[in-house]
Amino acid sequence: MVKFEGKIQMAPFSGKECVYFETAIFYDNGTTSTGHYHTEEKFTAEINGQKTEIKLPPARMYLVPTFEKEFETKNAPEKFKEIFNNIFGNEMPEKVVVKEWALLTDREYVVNVVHESFCLPPLPGEKDPTEAKYTGYEIMDKEYGYEEKQQKRTPASYWTGG
Repeated sequence: MVKFEGKIQMAPFSGKECVYFETAIFYDNGTTSTGHYHTEEKFTAEINGQKTEIKLPPARMYLVPTFEKEFETKNAPEKFKEIFNNIFGNEMPEKVVVKEWALLTDREYVVNVVHESFCLPPLPGEKDPTEAKYTGYEIMDKEYGYEEKQQKRTPASYWTGG
């Protein structure tokens, strides 16, 4: 279990202190999402005895939301109405579900280091693909199996199949 360090931020919907957050707003009965946002700042943790700098990607998050609430947009708190207006403008849905995920400053997380590789297509004039490798991180609020991870994966973590 590790604690993350970095620039302390206030998650916009939950108001909790964190070093990373991401949000998504779902509408059409939860079938469509928009308003995806995640912080760009890197954060650090001690992993395998070494201070490690982390950013999405190549990290992937598997977390329970720190905030999840359905709103009738016309009755939402004013600070949220402004956000909804910026996203939807004149095409405001009647209801939205807001979800927020955050790495909280007062909590420890599971981090799995993963070494992945992929092939790049051959460059012009070459016949063989090139193998590329990188180190990634799976960050979880608790250890999850494969199926659970797919259910807990945050929207910003869908950049690859992991």
